[in-house]
Amino acid sequence: MNLRKSRFLAAALLILIPEAFLTPHVANAATAGSGACEQTFTVSGTGTVTVFENGGYCYVAFKNTGSLNSQTVFTWTRPSLVTSSDVLVVGGGGGGGMRHGGGGGAGSFVQADSFAISSAATISIAVGSGGFGTTVSTAGTAGQNSYFKPTAGSSLGLTAIGGGLGSAGTGGNGGSGGGAGSGQTGGSVTSQAQTTFANTSLSGISFGNSGAGGADDTNVWSDQNDYWAGGGGGGAASAGTRPLSNGTQVSQFPTNSSNTAVGGRGGDGKSASWITSTVASNLTVGQTSSGTVYFAGGGGGGMGVDGQGGVGGLGGGANGTRAESSGNAGSAFTGGGGGGSGFDDINKSGSPETVANPPAGAGGSGVVVLRFTIPDATAPTITGPSSATGANSAISISENSTSVHTFTANESVTWSKSGTDGSFFAINSSSGVLTITARDFESPADNGNNNTYVVVITATDGASNAT
Repeated sequence: MNLRKSRFLAAALLILIPEAFLTPHVANAATAGSGACEQTFTVSGTGTVTVFENGGYCYVAFKNTGSLNSQTVFTWTRPSLVTSSDVLVVGGGGGGGMRHGGGGGAGSFVQADSFAISSAATISIAVGSGGFGTTVSTAGTAGQNSYFKPTAGSSLGLTAIGGGLGSAGTGGNGGSGGGAGSGQTGGSVTSQAQTTFANTSLSGISFGNSGAGGADDTNVWSDQNDYWAGGGGGGAASAGTRPLSNGTQVSQFPTNSSNTAVGGRGGDGKSASWITSTVASNLTVGQTSSGTVYFAGGGGGGMGVDGQGGVGGLGGGANGTRAESSGNAGSAFTGGGGGGSGFDDINKSGSPETVANPPAGAGGSGVVVLRFTIPDATAPTITGPSSATGANSAISISENSTSVHTFTANESVTWSKSGTDGSFFAINSSSGVLTITARDFESPADNGNNNTYVVVITATDGASNAT
């Protein structure tokens, strides 16, 4: 037996350092959240970003905390491994109208799940505030738009129109229409095209409804009651209603109506199934009712001093008022419409009037909420010869042998090889079986000419993390 021929060939097996999950650095940027869900952004205007991690997902809420009739714009740095997100965009709610005015319309509710965002390294996100509830005229102001776009000036992406204004005259058009006064027409829905960042049209993802007209009370002096009322603002899920007499919608209250007379009801808002009550509570967004979280409810209509203000719709819509000293505002971060206000139309003896021109309520601010899977940023762990999991390992084989080792990893991976002497080796990309071309001990061909063949083994997982 030739002892020299019985010597072993050595194959040194080197393992790469794992790649890191990186969020690109942005100069003068702010951050919110921590760990895998830390977000980086800049902001123009007044606003905050709230982050919540739950069940393998990052939830991120962008909020406008500035003044009414404002828009806050964020530039969000997309985490490098996040390629799609569930997105909810809600416009600001419209302000209510005074003097038997209608409730404000809700901001539009736009929901796009699994929305592709990989084409944009940064994304422009605007959040609209609510509109003013009027204090000096019969009409409020519309809510401001919210959007989710690849750039601020782009025509692509998702836009939620602000809610229409409530008024004692005609209701304003918007994401949902504002309520109107007696004998007037409620506002209608303003349509808005929605697209992907690749300019593919999207349909069936934007929601809003019309506002309703109001009612008078026949003005019979002997009645000595004031039931003039405004209609409800529209909500994302349903339209506002006309004022109600004993539960029935009317355009004119009968003589001697009872105090069951109620201003128009705001339309109800909608929910996104992935925003649970736990998520909403931690993000402080939406209105939770019976375990469901609603956005974009319409404001209730205002009412004369002898009836009751209209009920706001689920989703932050405010109740209407009579002649109180302040109106009811739509809830913040819901896009709910503001409540309309009433008026003492006849100034009867014993009237409960408190102010001569009671103000209406402002609309609630809109919100943008994202949900995406927490990126897999953990590189695989490779087990090499002698069960080694370190940065390198070695194995010796007899000359003319071809089998080297079968590598394993702690997750599903694709195997590849490289390195100084990598051309002599082959590895099965699925099984991890490493082989070498049969080598003659007397004729070394490795880079060091010493029968030590060096190869680098790489395992890459489904999230492109490599070891």
